[in-house]
Amino acid sequence: MVKNINIVPFSDEYASAVEALVIEAWTPIRESYRRELGDELYGRVFGDWKRDKTESVLSMMSSGRGYVAVVDGELAGFIHYEISEDGVSGEIGNNAVLSKYRGCGIAQAMYAFVFEKMKAKGVGYVSVVTGLDDGHEPARRSYEKAGFDRGLPSVKYYRKL
Repeated sequence: MVKNINIVPFSDEYASAVEALVIEAWTPIRESYRRELGDELYGRVFGDWKRDKTESVLSMMSSGRGYVAVVDGELAGFIHYEISEDGVSGEIGNNAVLSKYRGCGIAQAMYAFVFEKMKAKGVGYVSVVTGLDDGHEPARRSYEKAGFDRGLPSVKYYRKL
């Protein structure tokens, strides 16, 4: 466990480190998708995923609800969250931990931080969405460790025309 975790609002100084972490964290997921879908369909569905995913994450992180976990001056992880318009529910958005810090309590510290932010705004429950593929296994373990205990399975089908 790392004890000196500082969770601070995202700022542009962390942008390049977040971009690198997005690529590190989502590559196993995308490779899992490639195996499931095959190269042709995967290429059509996910195209330039690195550019698209980093742009999407940086946009979310810049929303005022993006935070980074910093350990000894190094970005160790990031997290984003949303609150519903009625303020009743929240959702954990994109989040990841640098591989060298996985298993060190970074994700749990980020979740606890965001849960407190949501509670302070009167949010009654929080959800998170993740995949059922092998690439998302670490995320599912982390969410369950954070107390997420109910889920609705889902599947997305593709058909070549």
